Parts: sequence; structure tokens; C-alpha cells
Amino acid sequence: MSSSVVMKRVERFADIIVERVEQHGTSRSKIRSLRNYLKKPFKAHLRALEHELDVRGIVFHHPSDLALDRLSIDASVTFSLAACTPTPAVQTDFSGAVVVKKENPDPLYPHQKEAVHELRRAFQSRPNFRGLLVLPTGGGKTYTAVRFLFDQAINQGHKVLWMAHRHELLDQAFRTFEQHATDAVLPHRSSFTYRILSGKHDTPDALRPTDDVVIASKDQMIHHLAVLDEWLSTDPKQRIFCVIDEAHHAPAQTYRRIIDYACHRYETTLLGLTATPFRTAEDEKGAMRSIFTDDILYSVHLKQLITRGILSDPHFVDVPTYVAFDQALSSQTVHSIQAFDQLPSEIITALQEHQERNAVIVQHYMDRQDQYGPTLVFALNRLHAISLHAAFSRRGIRSNYVISGERFEPSHEQQEEPIEQFRRGALDVLINVNMLTEGTDLPNVQTVFLTRPTTSKILMTQMIGRALRGKASGGTATAYIVNFTDQWTDQISWENPRHLMIAPPLPTDERTPQQSSRETEWIASRMIQTLAHQLSLGVDGWMHDIPFSQSVPLGVYSFDLLLPTGEGDDATEHCEVLVFEQTASGYQQLIEKVMPLAEPFREHDPSFEAITQLVHAVESEAFPDQEYLPPPHPKDIRNIVRYVAMTGEAPIFYPFSERASIPIEAVARDILTQDMRRSEENEFLQHVWETSPFLRMYYMYEYHYFIQSVDQEIRKQK
Repeated sequence: MSSSVVMKRVERFADIIVERVEQHGTSRSKIRSLRNYLKKPFKAHLRALEHELDVRGIVFHHPSDLALDRLSIDASVTFSLAACTPTPAVQTDFSGAVVVKKENPDPLYPHQKEAVHELRRAFQSRPNFRGLLVLPTGGGKTYTAVRFLFDQAINQGHKVLWMAHRHELLDQAFRTFEQHATDAVLPHRSSFTYRILSGKHDTPDALRPTDDVVIASKDQMIHHLAVLDEWLSTDPKQRIFCVIDEAHHAPAQTYRRIIDYACHRYETTLLGLTATPFRTAEDEKGAMRSIFTDDILYSVHLKQLITRGILSDPHFVDVPTYVAFDQALSSQTVHSIQAFDQLPSEIITALQEHQERNAVIVQHYMDRQDQYGPTLVFALNRLHAISLHAAFSRRGIRSNYVISGERFEPSHEQQEEPIEQFRRGALDVLINVNMLTEGTDLPNVQTVFLTRPTTSKILMTQMIGRALRGKASGGTATAYIVNFTDQWTDQISWENPRHLMIAPPLPTDERTPQQSSRETEWIASRMIQTLAHQLSLGVDGWMHDIPFSQSVPLGVYSFDLLLPTGEGDDATEHCEVLVFEQTASGYQQLIEKVMPLAEPFREHDPSFEAITQLVHAVESEAFPDQEYLPPPHPKDIRNIVRYVAMTGEAPIFYPFSERASIPIEAVARDILTQDMRRSEENEFLQHVWETSPFLRMYYMYEYHYFIQSVDQEIRKQK
């Protein structure tokens, strides 16, 4: 770039800063934003900008007192007139100005264009709408919402309040605002100001009326609702665009209080973002319907995005490792795992050094190498990656690994080499630790191996997202998501990739073969470990004492819980409570009895102690002292009580309508009554297996589980 072009760019940017300072007294920006605008060579341009501002009587402030070209890329600086000194409250890395770049915006996919159009139309017809944007995982909810906000909010001088329950979601939202602010979508703004409020970002008392976009954790807002009044003190009639990320959590009492405060005091446009379906019938009076009164403003089904080639068609494979972690875990350890996704060192060591487990992973790949194609493996840590690499290499598989965020992180050049090898097809398998959840472009990934358990929905979404780029996006038509499952106690709710992508069919849906198949696969993924465990116990398991039909669930309660961690974040726990014939009425009574007792929690979410008291108050009445087969799990009871107390409504029950398609008792009876020879029995069983699609799905295509079930039922009927 010529020196004249450099100076024009620097002078143009200096003009923007001077204009902002004259209008607002200060202007804030991240070094990252300055560098993105000024382009390379960064340091020379930053030095030129510093000189140009000094000539114009503008100075910058940062606690380190370093020059602009010596500050870290994530540092924020505040510009002001030389005679002015800004207050310490604005000298943070979590507030500043996003400078609008003069370049073309990233394109929207057709469904995103449709969504922005529908949101714009809804706003124009009823500015105070309270509605939802429903896009499946990988569908680009955040970018779609930001494009709508650029158009209707920021470009028009309105305020934006974006709320979420996790720090990572706040950071992701800010990155989207920052990266996509271009003059093509913000023609009336040269920049806009932002502030991030959470336990690890800025504090609510730093909020200023000049902040255009506030990205906040719900916990910060619920304890400081009055800051909204201070934020809007210059114009009480100012419109707020309030966005709730992961809006299926909005029925929690904390969210409801914030929403009610904003909507009752200010002109508020409320938009919820979610990938989770819910009932939308006109007569449905549940919590979601009462909050988002305008219902779904735009939605698109996963299948549509697959048909259009935007997303790959995901095929889920569960591979049991048969590695058991059944030792008792302390409540503190369970809390750390569930809330922070942090495994204890002894469990990490056991996982990374377990040669039999690694052998299962490698053998599964060997058995399906041609089907899986380029495969990305997510490992626990550096030692686990090295161990897996050695195991793959011993079997002749071309593999390598990349690592980020650890003490022994290789150089950039060392990292890039295996990534480039994988891109050009010189590697079959690329193993990574913390490196490829986002940012790195690898369109050729067809399969991901999830060899590390996680409780983080965000991390799981990032991992499976690496294989979901469809052909229209330069990726593949089909993706394989292979989840390696260990045998854990029921204390921890690990994220399952299925529930992020394959949502259960809604109770109000009309039945179709496709929905029935999806339902069966979903129930099976929850049931398979229970089934495998019971079959391994034989006469010692509860399945031995009841007819097989009673061991098939009637359905499942499915819901998400927000669990406070005490660190300013909320953990998300996805709960799926299997309901059997003997426990169905008990769960119904449990919900009915909790409803009136949960009234005190309409103003705040219940504490651990309060939930314990509620459980004690209702459990014995809902489940009297008698033997239930299978027995209700104490954790399931507690989770349902907590959900009802937090939301004031019952969780959705998804019935398993294809139970009759699992005819184990009839198969066993036919074998006994027809007195089949062994060869005839084998032929008969094979025929039943091959002609019963729902049977195969229920057993997750594991023929030996089907045979074990039939053998066990034959013994019961003799």
C-alpha cells in the first residue's frame, strides 16, 4: 500500500475519532478494531494515527501508558480532548467504540435473508413485538439477529440490550457485532459504542447513557435493574431492542423480571433466539407463550437447510467404550464438572492413558474409514492427543495433531503444517486440543470424533459444527458425528450432540413416518445405556422381573435447567427423564403437587436448600413407599421439581408412539410356540431385525442387544 493511501486512511480514521469526541466527549475503541480498519502494516499505521491525533489535540488513555502500537490487540483505549481526562469507569477492556468498516458485508444465506425480512416486517407493523427467531444449530442465529439490529436499531440510533447466561455467549455476540459492522449495513453510522457487563467483564455502575449496545449477563442485570433508568436518562422515550440469547431459558424467574421491567417502563422490542422448539398452539398458555406473545416470527427446519445444501445431513453414531467411571464423586467435584466443564485430574489421567479406550476409537475408525472420510478428532489434552496419534499411526492411518492453550503449545508454523496437510488430503485424521472449535477454515471435514465428554453446550455446538458445512457452503453433503460414550454414574449430565441437532417431535405435530423415525432414534439414544446395563446384569437387573413391554418407555420429559455456578455464569443442564408405566402417574402427581408450592419463587429462582425442601414435601406423596420397576431416579425427581419451581409450568412430555413396534414379547412367544430349531430361530430373528426399522433404531443398530433381549424374554416366558 502506497504512503499516500496510508495517510488518507489514517486521516479518515482520525476524522471519525475527532467527530465522536466532539459529539460525546470521548470515543472508545479496541486496538483490534483500529488494526482491522487501518490494515497492514499495523504498527506503522498506529504510530501514524497517534501522531495525527496529537496534531489535532486528541489524546488516548490506557492504564499501561504504552504507545498505541505496543498495546495488546484486545486492549481498549479512550480518546478525548487533550485538556480532558475521562473517568476511570470507562478505562476498561470491555467497552469502547466499534468503527464501521468500509467494506462489503459477509453475505446472508437465503434463510437468513428471509428471517431479516420477516423481523423487519414484524417491527414495522408492531414495533413493540415480543417474538422469537428459531433457527437450528448451525443456522446462524447470532449473525441474523445482528444484521436485523444493524438495520432497525443501531442505524436508527436506538439502544440494544443483548442478554445471555454464559460469558462465552456474551463474547460471541460482541465478536459478531464487531466483525460485521460495515458501511453497507450501517450507512448512517461511522461507529457505535458498546459495553459488556458480567462477572468477568465490566460492572453495571460503569454503564453510560452514551453506550449504544449493552451486552450483559442476566445475573448482572437482575441485581441492577435501576441502571436501565440511568442508561436511558437522557431520553426516557428511547426505544430498547432487547435480545434474549438461548431464549428457551426465558421462563426462568430472573429473565422474566428483567423482561417485565424493560417492557413495562420503556418502548421495548423483544426478540428471543433459540434452536429449541416448543408448543405454539393458540390455546397454549405456558410460560414461553406468555413471554413471547407474538410467537415465532421466523423459523426454518433443519431439513430445509440440509436440502438447500447450507448444512450437511448429520448422521449420529454412539460408540460405547465400556470404560466405567462408577466411583463416587463428591458434590464439589460434580458441581465443578457440571458448571465449569472441568474434569478432575485423576479422571483426565484415566481417560488419556486408557489404551483399551483408545483402541476402541481407532478400531471404530478402521472399520468405517471409507465411509467417514476426512476425520477431525477432539481430544482432552496434549497427552491424550499424542496417545491417540500414536495409536492411529500404529495402524497405518495418516494422522497428526494440533494443540492450543496449553503450556507446551507449538509455534504457529508447527500448528499450520498439519492443518495444511489435512486440507490438501495428506492426512486422514487430524487430532486437536482447543484448536479447531472455531476460526480455522476446514471445509473438507466430513466426520468428527468426540472423544472427550463435555457438559458445555457451547463447546459441543462448536465441535459438531466443524462437520456441518453443507455443499453450498463448500463442505460436504453428509456429516458423521461420532460420540464415544463411557459408563458414568447418573450424577453428571453430559451434553449429547443429538439433542442439539435432532429436536424431538412436538406433541402437537401431526404424525409422519419421518417424525416417528426421529422420535424413535431420540428415545433410543437416551435408553441405550440403560438397556445395555440391564442386559449385562441378567437375572440381577430390574428388566428380569417385568414384561419387556414395561421396560420400554412411555415417553420422556425433556427440558433445560439453568444452574447458578456462583461465578457469574449459569451452567446449562439438559434433562431427559424417561417415564415408564409404573412411574407415569407418580411424575404427574409430582408436578401437580409442586405447582402451588412453587408460588414463592415467582420473584427469584429457588436455592438448592429450597429445592431440597420442596422435594421432601412432595416426593413421598407422589411416589409412596413401594417398589417401582424401574425405580424413579432421585436426580430426575429433583430436576423436575426445580424446573417447575423455576418456570411455573410442567416440562413438555414427549410420548413414544412407536412402542408397539418393539415386539420382543411376541417374538419370544413365536419362538416358543413354534418350537423352532436353532437354525430356524436364527433365520426368523434375522428376518424380524431386517424388516423392523423401528426395532433397529431402538437398539441403535446393535443386533446383539436385540438377541439378548429376546433370550431374556424367552427365559421369562418358559
